[in-house]
Amino acid sequence: MLDLSERRGQLALAATAAGAVGAVWLCRRYTAAAAAAAGASAPAATSFDAYLKDRSVGAKPTQQQPKFAPTSFEAYLRQPAAAAADSAAPSAAAAAGSAAPPTAKPVTVLFGTEYGFSKEVAEKACDALKEGGYWPQLLDMAELPHGLPGLADGRHQALLLVCSTQGDGVPPTEAREFCDWLGSSGTPRLGGLPFSVCALGDKSYQHFCRCGRSLDSRLEALGGERLAQRVDVNREDWKAIRGWIEGVVAGLSALPLKTVAELGGVAEVQQDADGAHAKRWSKSRPFMGRVVEVEGLCTLTSADDKNTIRVEVDLGDSGLEYAPGDALGVWPSNCPQAVEELLGELGADGSLLVKLPSWHYNDPALPAGASSMPLRVALARCYDLRQPKPELLQLLQSKLQAAAAGSGVATANGHAAVDNGSAANGTANGVKNGKKKGGSGKGKGGQQNGQQNGQQNGQQQNGSSAAAHEELCSQGCVVDKLERLVALTADAAAVEAYLAPRHVIDVLRDFRLPAGAALGPADLLGTLRQLQPRLYSISSSQLEHPTRVQATVAIVRYEALGADRVGVCSTYLGERLQQGQEVPVYIHKNPDFRLPADDATPIIMVGPGTGLAPFRSFMQDRLLRAKESGGGFGQSVLYFGCRRRDQDYLYGSLLEGWATDGSITLFTAFSREQAAKVYVQDRLAQSADLVWRLLQAGAHFYVCGDAGSMAGAVEKALLRIIEEGQSVDSAAAQEYLDRLAAEGRYQRDAAAFSDLPDELALRIFSCLDLHTRVGVAALVCTRWRQLTHSPPLLCSIQARIRGSPARTLLQSATSFCTWFFSQAAPHAERLHVELPYDHGAYETWGDDAPAVIDELTATLRRATAQRGCRLQDLRLAHGFDEHDWDLPADCWGLSSLRRLSIHMPESCLGFYCRPDSLPLLTDLELLAYMELHEDEPRPLPLSLTHLRMTLQAEYWEGGPPDEIQELPNLRSLVLHRCSWEATGYDELLAPCFPGLQRLALVRCLEVPLCLGSMTALELLQLSTSPEHAHQEDADQLARVLRCMSRLTGLIINHSERLWQRANLAGAIAHLPLQHLSMLGADPSHDEPPLALPPPGRWQAQLRQLALPAATAAAALPQLASATQLESLTLLHLCSMAVEQQEAVLAFAAQHPSLRCLRLDASGPHLSAATFAAVSSTLRANRALRLLPGLSSRDAGRLAEEAWEACCGSGCGGE
Repeated sequence: MLDLSERRGQLALAATAAGAVGAVWLCRRYTAAAAAAAGASAPAATSFDAYLKDRSVGAKPTQQQPKFAPTSFEAYLRQPAAAAADSAAPSAAAAAGSAAPPTAKPVTVLFGTEYGFSKEVAEKACDALKEGGYWPQLLDMAELPHGLPGLADGRHQALLLVCSTQGDGVPPTEAREFCDWLGSSGTPRLGGLPFSVCALGDKSYQHFCRCGRSLDSRLEALGGERLAQRVDVNREDWKAIRGWIEGVVAGLSALPLKTVAELGGVAEVQQDADGAHAKRWSKSRPFMGRVVEVEGLCTLTSADDKNTIRVEVDLGDSGLEYAPGDALGVWPSNCPQAVEELLGELGADGSLLVKLPSWHYNDPALPAGASSMPLRVALARCYDLRQPKPELLQLLQSKLQAAAAGSGVATANGHAAVDNGSAANGTANGVKNGKKKGGSGKGKGGQQNGQQNGQQNGQQQNGSSAAAHEELCSQGCVVDKLERLVALTADAAAVEAYLAPRHVIDVLRDFRLPAGAALGPADLLGTLRQLQPRLYSISSSQLEHPTRVQATVAIVRYEALGADRVGVCSTYLGERLQQGQEVPVYIHKNPDFRLPADDATPIIMVGPGTGLAPFRSFMQDRLLRAKESGGGFGQSVLYFGCRRRDQDYLYGSLLEGWATDGSITLFTAFSREQAAKVYVQDRLAQSADLVWRLLQAGAHFYVCGDAGSMAGAVEKALLRIIEEGQSVDSAAAQEYLDRLAAEGRYQRDAAAFSDLPDELALRIFSCLDLHTRVGVAALVCTRWRQLTHSPPLLCSIQARIRGSPARTLLQSATSFCTWFFSQAAPHAERLHVELPYDHGAYETWGDDAPAVIDELTATLRRATAQRGCRLQDLRLAHGFDEHDWDLPADCWGLSSLRRLSIHMPESCLGFYCRPDSLPLLTDLELLAYMELHEDEPRPLPLSLTHLRMTLQAEYWEGGPPDEIQELPNLRSLVLHRCSWEATGYDELLAPCFPGLQRLALVRCLEVPLCLGSMTALELLQLSTSPEHAHQEDADQLARVLRCMSRLTGLIINHSERLWQRANLAGAIAHLPLQHLSMLGADPSHDEPPLALPPPGRWQAQLRQLALPAATAAAALPQLASATQLESLTLLHLCSMAVEQQEAVLAFAAQHPSLRCLRLDASGPHLSAATFAAVSSTLRANRALRLLPGLSSRDAGRLAEEAWEACCGSGCGGE
């Protein structure tokens, strides 16, 4: 089975199997209650454990209820808790906690669901029926394995069914027994019973709505009469669903139905006693299994290696039974970090009580009859935080429109219209005029007077409108957000394209609401989907241990939109669950993947990677049955594949042992151990004679893995074997294989890529680089071409243009430009183009560089003029000396641009865009040697809040350029190669940027004294070189730091001599630091080891720390007192003695709050002893994650990463 909902795309396309086949349809089935509640005050103890002990939650009305904060859902929250759901068939009426009105007319509504959407549709139908004067009894087919009670004696007046179709046209897993009962000969006649069916499906599957159609035909054959025609619904077509509901209500109105009073007060059909608890544990009622063991199965040599784990769960006295081929269903919890990020974005209290969603499974962890739960717990256990619904965009749009209207700012067509003549413009003009009066930027009095006058004039001109606009746009321009939302929500395809790669938190950050218009928890919960369970192939036999079950799970990590993502369930099992903790589980039956009834029948098993899981169960079961009976079993052949035998050979010793004693015939394919890659299909072809002989002997052939690549290739190899064995053509071979499948002798527990929903396929394709996606995947088939060229993948383009022996750099660039203009330009929002420098090919490619740059710039101009290109993020980089980007002043007319990044080597860049050319630009990065054009100065946009650029002092002997000083909104500034003396900074920083929050001075010569007056600074990076670090610098920096009471992030690299000064260490000790980076040169230099600052305020809030491992080893007691530490980067670990390495790593394993560990890769590779110590650390603390390593010799890159980590984690005002 495959859990492709969490697989990274490269693995899915590269034939790596992982997890559960059922999860393939997770992205398709959307379920979320329209009304979820939030905003209640919490008990004093806010932990989940304390909540479980709080019996006031869900208590009876006679008991004291918790007090709720006023919310729109207060009426729901104040309702008495419903009784515990002991009945196997609770009705909608019972769930509502109210009696049926005597005048209401009872109607029976049944649903069969796999992922909850059918239930959501049925509940919508019940709501409509209640409004029409009917009393619906809502029943789950999963709770009716023995059939619908009361059908034989006519206790039902009308019957409505909502059912989805799964896989190859079969019913939902837990509705199969009901459907089998309905199709059996023992089902009673209906005698004209009115009915109607809503069939749910997906047209991308071959058997669209087969289950619903079959139910409709069967009810008619049993004598039922349609009260409304069946409706076949494609995906989430709510228009069709509403049409069916309206047709049902209209059809019911024409029927002579009896009221509750006329039926003697009976509103519901009671469940038969013998079937009431027939299915005690199920998907909707999971068992809380106890984690017995979590074992890593892979040898990890780097942080990029993929890990696979074996999870063993104790089923206790549940009585749950499973057979080889079944799957373990797991209800996961979202990552706590993701939950806290969402709570922080909402500004909500996680302890507030919210209404328990009606679709949440019967959670044994909740108190009996609970009707509410803390918001933090609800987000963790009930809601999907990864797949936003379109309703979220509509909600944000309405909130922004209401905020604009309520602020007194005029609106037109739902857009806030504000005056652009703001106080900020007046400030900028005043500064400029003041400079002219003061002369060459030296007359600071003139600047200040001009600034004050400009502020007063700007404020007088705008009056209250400017104040309202400032408050309204405190989180970004509301006009821009409204315009974007209006355009986005008007196009369903654009909505899908935008939402596909984003999580809920991404959407909230993109359209962050202004103060006073915050999104309430109740508003948000109503737009979230239901968190779905994951299925993993069972890899154990119940004959080995009757109350234990094992699963093999691949840990999923991937990157999307430049952010690291993790699999919800795989990391929940592998990193957050500890031994002895409980996890909600159930058994997912898979009757279509079973061992032969006769043990003497030969079997052939093909399962690379985690596709091995069910075959481990197969073989354990066969071996144990043979041991009990004293008999034998048929020949068992296994084809297993992975990358390397010393890395990811899952259960390698077990398989080798079985092969040695003759239990199996083993064929292995280690794809990365030789120059030419070898896969399981290659081993299959090499053993064709054996395979054909066993097929002729009646063997069953099994495949578990990715059907899009591996399983497809295996099937092709099998067809060739059949062709050769029978000496027939391909058509006859396919007919033979079809007969095997019909007889149950060819079984595939594999998720075909062609069967994946579009949104899941898009997620996989998004992980591929542009060349692979467009140049390889798009050529496979028509559907893949359509997907790879769909708006979700074209909105973000990242291209590395390189030449090759058969293709010049210019040819490659021309091909890319042609493709971008014709396919991607109308959809692209983010474009990153890089021309990497290749020293070996420079002589050839360098000649093409001017033509390549001309081609790219001409394409951007054409795209803007002819294709309506609306780029928001543009990055251009090349590594060729003496070649400039031809950047026009208006930047090709890209008025929508918000971020612009230009990277060039030692060249001269003359680019200063006009303020009115890029009115939305907030982030500008110019990394090149720049020349000031005195003849035509163009100030940078006033809207800039983040600026990063390279400055050379020789170009500005009179001080910093005026263009930089006219940026009143600047909050983040990074200056590279700024070789001024300290006075140069003093003229620029404090006078011009009093509100600056983040400052980085890279390769500076002196520490500016003005830093001490920049009290708003929250993040500071200083990068010098050892030859420029002197005692005077340490003294000056110490004086500066003592004035910075708000500094939460400090990064100093390549400055060992500075760190060794006691006065500097003492100054750091008083800072409220959250991030501290002590980055230096390799310890092979003749420098004494660095020392941590003395104990002080810096330890109390420290969350991220980067330092040499030797420093950490010498100061473990100090680090132990940093109780909030979450991330630790250790440099030069390999240069230490093994004993010191083990001591530092043992500290990391035992630190209670540490979650991320990073080791540099400098020096030799990790020794066996170091690797053993790292592995032991990870096993000891499963919450600890090993981050990718980086050579510490690249201290500049380490400093950049530390800067980005600070900005992303909240240091510095983000």
